[in-house]
Amino acid sequence: MARPTKLFKETVQKLEDAFILGASIKEACFNANITKQTYYNWTAKNPELLDHFEALQQSPILKARKAVVEGLDGNPEFALKYLERKLKNEFGLHSKEVSDGTQIRIVLGETEESGL
Repeated sequence: MARPTKLFKETVQKLEDAFILGASIKEACFNANITKQTYYNWTAKNPELLDHFEALQQSPILKARKAVVEGLDGNPEFALKYLERKLKNEFGLHSKEVSDGTQIRIVLGETEESGL
């Protein structure tokens, strides 16, 4: 006789609830009161379930990205920080060491010297 499965609606819902918060597999399994091995067995048998769980894990990232982009409006300092990280070659902070050991930091057209 095979062991009964814990793959019930309530268990899947608990996994979904955790994954939508960006939880790890370990955390989601704890929330659903199943072992990681049970999770891996289910997802191996149900690849569409794995795809669903992986998609849910992206939810907080997308939500954060949306908040960042919405926060750009009316906030030029924040917009500049965003560009410094997103387009480092164009907007990032650059530094260069010259032959006498002086460190020169280039900040959007300005320079700042410091000794090493």
